[in-house]
Amino acid sequence: MTILKQDHGVSAHVAENLQALSALLGQSEEIRTMCFERGKQYYGLACLDSMTDQEVLQKYINYLQAAENGLPSLDILGEETSQNLTYVLEKLTCGYSVLFLEGCDTCLLFPVPLSIERETIQPDHQRIFSGPKDGFVENVRTNLFLIRRRLGDKRLRLRKTTVGTRSKSAVYILYIEDLAPTEIVNTVIRRVEAVTADIVLDSTDLYQYINDSWLSPFPQAEFAERPDVVTAGLCQGRVAILQETSPVALLVPVTFFDLLDVPDDYYTGWSVSASIIRFIRMTAVFLATFVPSFYIALTAYNPDFIPTSLAFLIAVSREGTPFPVPLEAFLVVSIMEIGREAFLRLHKTGALIIGIISIAVIILAAAFSLISYTMVIIILFGTICSSVIPDNELRISIRELQFFFMILASFLGIFGVAMAFFYTGIHAVNLKSFGIPFMTPLAPAVYRDWGRIFFRLPAWALPRLKSYHSQDQDRFEKTIDRKEGVPLEKDPR
Repeated sequence: MTILKQDHGVSAHVAENLQALSALLGQSEEIRTMCFERGKQYYGLACLDSMTDQEVLQKYINYLQAAENGLPSLDILGEETSQNLTYVLEKLTCGYSVLFLEGCDTCLLFPVPLSIERETIQPDHQRIFSGPKDGFVENVRTNLFLIRRRLGDKRLRLRKTTVGTRSKSAVYILYIEDLAPTEIVNTVIRRVEAVTADIVLDSTDLYQYINDSWLSPFPQAEFAERPDVVTAGLCQGRVAILQETSPVALLVPVTFFDLLDVPDDYYTGWSVSASIIRFIRMTAVFLATFVPSFYIALTAYNPDFIPTSLAFLIAVSREGTPFPVPLEAFLVVSIMEIGREAFLRLHKTGALIIGIISIAVIILAAAFSLISYTMVIIILFGTICSSVIPDNELRISIRELQFFFMILASFLGIFGVAMAFFYTGIHAVNLKSFGIPFMTPLAPAVYRDWGRIFFRLPAWALPRLKSYHSQDQDRFEKTIDRKEGVPLEKDPR
């Protein structure tokens, strides 16, 4: 599509306008034009065939043909008028139609977008056993409706902008005015509006332009596919970012403990049970990160730390294996990761077959003494623990950290595991998500939030989270905006 740089004004002649639009589109066959007369008045209509609902358009045409002479009422037919053809072309690509009137240098724009939607069914990656079963779809208006249906607060604010110099994707920034800190809202708006990419296809793509640190393995936004999760986040003082054509909303800021939350924790009737399950989930994260590397460190470098009876069992299981412990561990983990990727990419039947084959390969390798049974147990246990993590982005991060811990353990033993732990801990404590420390409320400590993060108190006793609120002004005054390189300032708007 060829778009001229200069702006083109709307002509008073219908034929000239239609020819100019066709030229701006490079004589594309996608554009549909038609002319008709009503009384003594001559009209010209243009739209993009691929973006227009033809049934709705025909209803507008019928209305036009039945209307009296002159430009139809804006209240009945359209949303806006324009005198700029370049702007008109942008609206055509968004599903609008344009009506030209002979002798008038103002055109009328009215929306007739083609709408193709799927059902608001529960997303596969964030399934729950109890609670609502709806999820976001690719239509942002539907997603906004799902949020508004749950949140009738009149202080809910919506800010609309566009990203992508070519894609012109609509982005909606949502927040509750008296809950979300102004500094965070301004930071989100400023970073979104600063995106200068040609194409931003999805909110997960947008995330890469607005996060604080692209080098960090930890996600700095929560990817939410459920409207109840977004609604709860807004009520915590967070900001939601929705993009047209994307079924995923971004919730910012985010902390490490937000990524371990699941809606089931709050829909479970007995709070004690939810607290125990949450503790198991946190323990699983720790085990998934440490178990493989700790096993490598103990067996390869520090066998004196292993009890004698256990050391004897490990030695028996490794009898006849040709590979050293670190290489053996990387071999088994690699097989598991390849099998996992194949499982995700294939159809359900093919994925099941690949999963069975992966397990069979590991079992056969252990049967022929290529790897030890102990190593198989350790790696499978670590894989199961990582699968407990509810957030997909955090799950991937933990799997990557697992390799980092294993590499240092292979060279330095337990000292390497300790180094990996301290380096990761220092990074996590210093990491920020839109001005909020990633490890809040643990570091810095916000004791009031511990009753909601580490435990799940009864619904009537749940405290409102203070982690995202601006009562600690020093936290915002010392925050550095990654994109602008200057301290956060008040939004001049």
